[in-house]
Amino acid sequence: MRNTSFKQLILVTVIVTLTFTCGTGMYFSCIYRMTDHFAPETADLFAECICYVAQAVGMILTAVLVRLKVRFTGGRFFFPVIAVLTVLSGIPAFFAADGALVAAVFVISSVLEGVSQGLYFLLIVTAVPKDMRLWAFGISYTVSPIITALLALIGEGAFVRSGYALILYFVMAAAACILWQFVVPVYPAREVKPVSTVRLDKGRMNPVLIATCLFIAVTWAVQSVAFYFPIAQMDELEMSGELLRITYSLGLIAATWINNRDKRIGSICCLVTMTAPMLYILLQTKVGVTTIVFFICYFMTGFLAVYRFGIVADLSDMVSDKGLPLIYLCSFGIIFGRLGEAAGAYIGINLTSDPLALMAVTSVLLVFGSGLFMFHYIKLFSPVPKSEMTRDDVLASIKLTYDLSSREMDVLNLLVDGATNTEIAGKLFISENTVKFHVSNLLKKTNAKSRKELSSKFLEQLTGK
Repeated sequence: MRNTSFKQLILVTVIVTLTFTCGTGMYFSCIYRMTDHFAPETADLFAECICYVAQAVGMILTAVLVRLKVRFTGGRFFFPVIAVLTVLSGIPAFFAADGALVAAVFVISSVLEGVSQGLYFLLIVTAVPKDMRLWAFGISYTVSPIITALLALIGEGAFVRSGYALILYFVMAAAACILWQFVVPVYPAREVKPVSTVRLDKGRMNPVLIATCLFIAVTWAVQSVAFYFPIAQMDELEMSGELLRITYSLGLIAATWINNRDKRIGSICCLVTMTAPMLYILLQTKVGVTTIVFFICYFMTGFLAVYRFGIVADLSDMVSDKGLPLIYLCSFGIIFGRLGEAAGAYIGINLTSDPLALMAVTSVLLVFGSGLFMFHYIKLFSPVPKSEMTRDDVLASIKLTYDLSSREMDVLNLLVDGATNTEIAGKLFISENTVKFHVSNLLKKTNAKSRKELSSKFLEQLTGK
């Protein structure tokens, strides 16, 4: 089983890497083409604001379709169609002589890329075991920037402007579509997994989700605004876009490892990342140190990227108070991150000439973000008092913790009430040998030495003693 899960992880990671590299490559190709037609300020506005919002719109569209249980979103052909359309939509950007047409194509391609991203987030959450999906996300998001950075180095950007890049993107998309057929998302059949640390049935879901998403948006907004800070001797800073992307990739690797071990630490790293850009102001006269801070901030951005996916993906494992699965939430972290980036860039572009106003807005965002951090951290990571846990809560927690099947849960539910094998067999209409088989599996999975010890584990969680 573990070997199968690992193969699934590799397959999904390759699909996401190919798709994300294709989309990111198209994005940077369009940026290069935009700079051929527009002033740097206009190109920045499109790349950092309008197209980020367009990507968010595409992801929201996918989330809505999933929420409405439109089945073709998880079918064999929806993803391939979107992947092919994403590449085809970018063709005019490579050959058009009209800047307005290039801009329009950039927006349309960004919307389709957002839909594609929403679909592969769905794939990660539904097809990869929970303890592995951050690696699927982190590895793919690490490899993709490195590939695009290397492509940008070919001919000092000449390759990504050419039709050869378009052919490469199409090959990547085609390969991802072929592999997609082997791991088509099956979200309608996915088992929902209540998480005991957030009491959804007590109405705590909405405030927690809102605070988490807003925290993600604000941290990205501050990080984005920071690139427009009035850094002294900016022209003297020696930085290349390709080197910054590789630095970001290293941050993704570190963040994936840390968040996979403990998301509480990951959330604290996000808070540190949000406040780090303020060091630019304190170190304006020290060019060498400012360069180091710049690279540190880029490295820490990887923590924002991993956390924004991982924490909301965990929320998508839960169920609403109506018992409905919340899988459509799986892309909300990225959606709010994109919107935060767009908002931060817009603020930065418009307030570059007014440093005092820029600092004032950033300070307000920092205060607001710190408050959101405290709220969402306490609500999300503080354990629920044992006295609040019902029998169903405990059973759900045990099922999730030990990866028990539905039939094993049926047997466990009767076993903890003291039922014998004969009584369990009679109530479940199965043979005693089958009951013995399930009991044996329960003991192995829970590392319990006897039925009594297994029952004790359940009662300890239920009573908190």
